[in-house]
Amino acid sequence: MLAIIPLMVTAYAEAPSHVDVYDYPFNITLLEGGNFTLYNNATNNIYFDGAFSGMVYCGSISGNPDCDGFNNSKTFELSSDIFTPDTYYLNDNTYSGSTLVSTIKIESPTPVYVAPPTPEPIQPQNNSTDIITSSSVSIPTRESDYYNKEVVSYYNGRIFDSQGFDITPFIDTVEEIEPTTNSTTKSTDIEILDLRLQILKVLESIFKIILQ
Repeated sequence: MLAIIPLMVTAYAEAPSHVDVYDYPFNITLLEGGNFTLYNNATNNIYFDGAFSGMVYCGSISGNPDCDGFNNSKTFELSSDIFTPDTYYLNDNTYSGSTLVSTIKIESPTPVYVAPPTPEPIQPQNNSTDIITSSSVSIPTRESDYYNKEVVSYYNGRIFDSQGFDITPFIDTVEEIEPTTNSTTKSTDIEILDLRLQILKVLESIFKIILQ
């Protein structure tokens, strides 16, 4: 028999594995092993350090001609072997003396247990919907139980069932059955016939006397 083991899958809970950041400074939450893309729409390049250092060009979209030809976005990977679940801080170095701080909160995946599927009931091979139970099955306890003990004849010391089988060897004692024979019935029928004949003879004598 095969055992069904409950399934376990890993869900990302509330934390996403990727975040696009358009505002600076920022405060985001990431799934462990995730990443984020920082877009710089300001007129100056962004510089920061702290948990890790980084820089993003301002790009042509900022309106600063010095930024033309540069990509104004950069993706930062936070590998799980370095950035374990915790809160990390990034200090702004874009302007001298800036006290701006960005935060990145790393969360671990949340295991979600999924119930195993309910097994379908096994149907009998003959496609019958009846279910056989132990209480509905009769098992013979001895050889004589295989035979019908309804005796319809008892002849010459032998006992026969309703199907004409000789069941004498399988009967423990003759007393356990009540053999029904025709001997009593035949004897009663003969007595009635004899009585009728006697009555007819009496009636015949009476008629003879009357007719004389």
